[in-house]
Amino acid sequence: MMTLTEKALRLATAAHKDQVRKSDGSPYITHPVMVGMLLKEYGFSEAVVAAGFTHDVLEDTSVTREELAAKLGEDVAVMVDGVSEDKDLSWEARKERYVAGVVAAS
Repeated sequence: MMTLTEKALRLATAAHKDQVRKSDGSPYITHPVMVGMLLKEYGFSEAVVAAGFTHDVLEDTSVTREELAAKLGEDVAVMVDGVSEDKDLSWEARKERYVAGVVAAS
């Protein structure tokens, strides 16, 4: 049976499979993997590490929040949704939402 972090890594790898980093053309998955590994190294919970691995799937792939919750649980979906930008909003509105989220989490 796979752990939550293993499931998250598989989901992120599949979701980002054809994406590359704009800066250097390397596979995009290297970024979410590094985020997840740093969270693990600093001792965060398995759910937080899973959210780190999948933190860009809602805004950069076709994965839906519902699919994310079904595969990784509501706790992970809430965290990922909280750091995802709604591309339907203007840049200014996205930044205001982000700042409001940071303030609420403080």
